[in-house]
Amino acid sequence: MRQMRVPYVSDSFSSQAGICGKFDTDFFINHNVNLDYSRNYTRVRTVDRISAQGIASNIYNLTYADKPLIPLMQAVRMNDPCVTNRIYNSSIKLSDTLSIRCSAETDCRPVSSELEYH
Repeated sequence: MRQMRVPYVSDSFSSQAGICGKFDTDFFINHNVNLDYSRNYTRVRTVDRISAQGIASNIYNLTYADKPLIPLMQAVRMNDPCVTNRIYNSSIKLSDTLSIRCSAETDCRPVSSELEYH
């Protein structure tokens, strides 16, 4: 059995910006408008390496080992792993919420679909 050590470092950065506004039209309609932008960046640094020396062990007589003393590859820097993955996510959102403006001068009651007979 050989030991394996896997240093793993993940850094994430995110940002978000937005603007909102309100305006009315001449047809008794109100608008609430939102424009948003968001971005996420994730960087993963990792390296894995197996020790060169084996450990004699079985499931009935377990052997616990410390950090490997003789590494398989000397060129790999275990304390400063290389970037293995980068993820960029960004999105833009635009929304418009409409509403009807009613006042005492305007009649905003729903129109009946049934006809009245007299």
